[in-house]
Amino acid sequence: MRDDDGVGLTGRKALVTGAASGIGAAVARELAGHGADVVVCDVDADGAQALAAQIGGEAWAVDLSDTAALADLRLDVDVVVNNAGIQHDAPMDVKRPVGGRRQGMRGARLGPEDRGSGLGRCRGQCGA
Repeated sequence: MRDDDGVGLTGRKALVTGAASGIGAAVARELAGHGADVVVCDVDADGAQALAAQIGGEAWAVDLSDTAALADLRLDVDVVVNNAGIQHDAPMDVKRPVGGRRQGMRGARLGPEDRGSGLGRCRGQCGA
């Protein structure tokens, strides 16, 4: 993988958060395949270790939602892919605030079952 200016990833260090599975794992594999030294960062220590072993990377098991623990952290990396996320699986009308802030509904696609729930307007996306 080279940019127009000819700079490649060989010898570059890449940090991929949420990298133990899914999109993060795919990104970590791709970066490693193009020569980057990848730090596989995930709250799932076993998953991070397994992927790091597969791609010749380094595992970093950490809970990125614990921001106090990260306050003094210093990382020396060339590439950051901030893929980690937190998901609370529940019906939309019982979603809990994250970090004391209200979760926004802007851009949410509501289905027919959400009509009249007070969650927002369907704007033609809810069917007939």
